[in-house]
Amino acid sequence: MTERELIQQQQELGDSRFLVTRSGKFFSAYGCGAFALARATGYRVMHRQRKGGNFVLTTGFPESHVGKVMEQIIAAGGKIDRQDDGSFVFSGIDGSEAEALVSIPEKTEGGQDRKGSKSSYDNSLQAMILSFDLSRSTPMDAMNFIDLLQKRIYDTDV
Repeated sequence: MTERELIQQQQELGDSRFLVTRSGKFFSAYGCGAFALARATGYRVMHRQRKGGNFVLTTGFPESHVGKVMEQIIAAGGKIDRQDDGSFVFSGIDGSEAEALVSIPEKTEGGQDRKGSKSSYDNSLQAMILSFDLSRSTPMDAMNFIDLLQKRIYDTDV
């Protein structure tokens, strides 16, 4: 299933039920599902640029964490509505957009990335890596992602 189809499925579910789907060795949620998942787990929502200038809001986690994530959803007051091998649907958590949950590189007036504290940098870098969906990325997306990681690491270490 394409990313566009997954986003469409989430839109069909509305803003009270949230779809999380397997993609390779990761599970991902989009749109309001990403925000609900972020509230339950503490993961960051990633602002990912796509072809044509479009972007998607997504979050994800490795398949090895699916049990822990479901426990976190339930602990946050959510409910698992449906589950199979490749996806699950949950409800009961706020899925409204919140800028504070989104990881977007902040820019200074000159266009340079701002440097944060080492611990917040480590957390955002880890979130970026964990949320990158290699199985749905083109080779160019992967090269651009590596370039972005190298720039972020270089800018912080200098």
